[in-house]
Amino acid sequence: MTPLLEKMLISSRATARLTRALKLARRKKWDAAWTAFEAAIEADPSDGRAHAQYGLALSRAGEFDRATERLEAAIEADSKNPAHRFSLAIVLSRVGRWDDADQAAMGGLELNRKNPLGHSLRALVRMGHGDVANACRTLLETEMTDNALVQAMILARIEAHLMQNDPAKTSFIFAPPVEDEPPDAPDDDWPAAKLIASGEDLMEDGRYASAAAFFEKARAKDDRATEAAVALAATMIPWGKPAEAAEILRTVGKDDPFAGFAQLYLGTALLYNGELDEADAVFAETAANKAFKDMLPLIEYLRGLVAIARGDERRAAELFLKQLDYDGSMLSTRMKKVIETDNTRMTTEGWNS
Repeated sequence: MTPLLEKMLISSRATARLTRALKLARRKKWDAAWTAFEAAIEADPSDGRAHAQYGLALSRAGEFDRATERLEAAIEADSKNPAHRFSLAIVLSRVGRWDDADQAAMGGLELNRKNPLGHSLRALVRMGHGDVANACRTLLETEMTDNALVQAMILARIEAHLMQNDPAKTSFIFAPPVEDEPPDAPDDDWPAAKLIASGEDLMEDGRYASAAAFFEKARAKDDRATEAAVALAATMIPWGKPAEAAEILRTVGKDDPFAGFAQLYLGTALLYNGELDEADAVFAETAANKAFKDMLPLIEYLRGLVAIARGDERRAAELFLKQLDYDGSMLSTRMKKVIETDNTRMTTEGWNS
C-alpha cells in the first residue's frame, strides 16, 4: 500500500469513528461517546478536529477538566486553527478561569485578528471580571456575524448580573427614578395633548411622581383618556407600584389603539411584580398579534428578562438571538444605556455556580 493510500485509509477510518462519537454525544450517551472519541483519536492522533470535538462534548457533559485537556491536545495537534483556541476559551470561561480564557482568546486572535468570536470572548472575560460597561463596549465594536449566539449569551449574562444587583436597571424603556419636587400644577384649561406631552418629558427625566400628576389630569378629559391611563400606569412601574399599574392596564381593551403599549407595560408590570408566568403569557400573546409586529424586538427583549428572572440564561440568549434577527440596533441601544449608567463594577461572587 502506498503512503498516500494508507493516509487516506486512516483518515476515512478516523472520520467514521468521529461521526459515530458525535451522534452518541448528541443523544447524551456519554460513556459510549467517550469510547467512540477515544477510538477516533487512536485511528488518527494527529487529527485536531477529533480532540476538539471530544473536548466540546466533555464540556457539554460538565467534565470541564477533561475538556480542557482535550482542547489543549487539539491545539497541539493543529496549532494553526484558531477555532480550537476559541473553544478552549469558552470552556475556561465556564469554570471562571478568566485570565486563562483571555489568553486562549488572544491566541486565537493572533491567528485571525478579525474573527468576531475572539473579540466576543474577550467581552465575556470582561464580564467575568465584573466590568459590565467594558464588556458592552467590546460587543459594540464587534461585528454581529456568525457568532451572534455567543454574543446573545453574553448579553444574557450581563442582564442577569444587572438584575441580581438592581432590578430597576433591567429595562432601558424607563429612565432611572430621581428625587422629584412637585412642579407647578398645570392650568385646568390645558388640553389633554399638552398634558400628556409634558408628562412624557417628565418621564424621560425620571420624574415619575410629577409625570403621574399630569397624566391624572389628562385622564379626566374624555378625548385622550385611554392614552393618559396607559401613560399613568407606565409611571407606576419604575416608581415601585407595578401591581397598581397592572390593574389600570387590564382595563384597556384588546381592540383599543393603545392596546399594544398597554400589553407591553402590563407584561413589564407583572415582571417587576414577580408574576413571571403571567408576564410571559402576556408577552407571548402580544408577539403573536400581527398588529404589534413592529414591537417584536422589544417584546423578545422583555421575554428574555422573564427567562433571566426564572434563572434560565440559555432561554434568554435564544430570545435575544431572535431579537438580533429582527433588529440588531435594539440590543446596541441597551448596551449603550448600560455604558452611560457606568456604575457597573460588580462583585463576581457566586457568579460561576
